[in-house]
Amino acid sequence: MSRFKNTILISVSMTSILGGYAQAQEKASLPVGTFELTPTLKVTLLKDSNVLRTNDNKLDSWVTVLNPELKLGKQVGENSITVGVSASKGIYHSSDADDYDDYSLFANGAIEFDRRNRLSGSLVHLSGHDARGTSYSNGAGEQLTSPDQFTTNTFDATYSYGALTASANIDVNMRLRDIDYDLDILPINPNRLRDRKEKSLGSTFYYGVSPTTDLLIEGRYLITDYLEDIIGVSSLDSNTKSILAGAKWESTAATSGFAKIGYEKREYDEVSRDGFSGLKWEAGVAWNPIERAVFEFSTASDTRETNGQGNYIRRIDYVVDWRHEWLERFDTVATFAYSDDSYEGTTVLRNDKTKEFSIAANYQFRRWLKFITAVSYFDRNSDSETTNFDYNRSLVSFTAQISL
Repeated sequence: MSRFKNTILISVSMTSILGGYAQAQEKASLPVGTFELTPTLKVTLLKDSNVLRTNDNKLDSWVTVLNPELKLGKQVGENSITVGVSASKGIYHSSDADDYDDYSLFANGAIEFDRRNRLSGSLVHLSGHDARGTSYSNGAGEQLTSPDQFTTNTFDATYSYGALTASANIDVNMRLRDIDYDLDILPINPNRLRDRKEKSLGSTFYYGVSPTTDLLIEGRYLITDYLEDIIGVSSLDSNTKSILAGAKWESTAATSGFAKIGYEKREYDEVSRDGFSGLKWEAGVAWNPIERAVFEFSTASDTRETNGQGNYIRRIDYVVDWRHEWLERFDTVATFAYSDDSYEGTTVLRNDKTKEFSIAANYQFRRWLKFITAVSYFDRNSDSETTNFDYNRSLVSFTAQISL
């Protein structure tokens, strides 16, 4: 029997077993002492028209993705805690080299000490991968023999002061992130380190000017420390500061949103590397013109760690969503996304523009079983004169999501 048929039989068997068991349950979780255990499984079959994200010699493949997850949680009043494990196994039926096995361990919780003091946080360990042709292997996916594997550990905590009904509130956030690639340096990009530690601290002050509108001011400070150096290559260690001002609102039952604009400055420890100073913004608006339809628009600009050329990437994003609930059990989501990536601080000019169109249909066949069908199209256009980063790619996927 072919590898494809074996995978399909395994997926169908797991779906049938979980589905049959779930039918006997009266609720979506199982009691484990004073906690609730929630298992879920996603089984996806998709067709990828361009596995390596290349412009020539495209490789297409059917892919099966198995994504089981277990969550153990407890809620007591405003206090909550959840721990869990999630895994993702990808099987490429025409390209064994792209198979992957990812997993994550996570925990999150929230504590309300009193009406003015709250603390929330999360801890995530991820063993993941960058698919061939993405991130550090942009334009050179065929030169890798396997996905580019990495491990990240992320700790995030937010302390909030102020009663929810008060005019003034403040949030203080701390985030620590460690990124460790299995290969410190890719042979196709020998002058680029990846392993690093990121430490950030931020605070947002909210002041209510009406029952539906808050003004805000936000400050952030990020330190990025690469763990090694390459002889003859200046360090990419940097610090990034930003301050933004704006508002969040829910002016009517049909409209809500936020908008922040400000200034960002990125500086490198090595004076030979040019940094950035300029405009930064984040905004999002949701509009409900009718009861079951939601239009969402969001945009943002920031600087990111480079994945190949230059000192950093100056990125601008625009996303438009249309979500519509046609029936109680059936809804669709249509999305258009546009991003502009400018690689700065290099003698080699590069600007990538990426467009994505997608539409997904969700059908809640039973309380414990949802079917999702999605179609996506990606197109990237780059003005680089040294490497061909252009590509287009389409995805068609069919997913069964099973829960209790």
